[in-house]
Amino acid sequence: DHLTLLNVYKQWERHAHAASWCTEHFVHAKALRKAREVREQLLDIMRQQHIVLTACADGAWDVVRKAICSSYFVNAAKIKGIGEYVNMLTGIA
Repeated sequence: DHLTLLNVYKQWERHAHAASWCTEHFVHAKALRKAREVREQLLDIMRQQHIVLTACADGAWDVVRKAICSSYFVNAAKIKGIGEYVNMLTGIA
């Protein structure tokens, strides 16, 4: 789940991005390095757009949950029949 992945990334950051920490916790260092690259790209875009970065305190995951739920709502659907779904937002099957 997203919060677990975020927690793993935060722990990796706390351990100075150490590959030894990844090995010890059975996490692929290459995947975390890629996540760090993507994060840096997003930060660059935010700076270019003059968007202020705000961080939540440790354990204050409600903001993250709200962002995840609001982004998934666009793809929410209910089952109409066998293998057929209707988008909750648009009503299109």
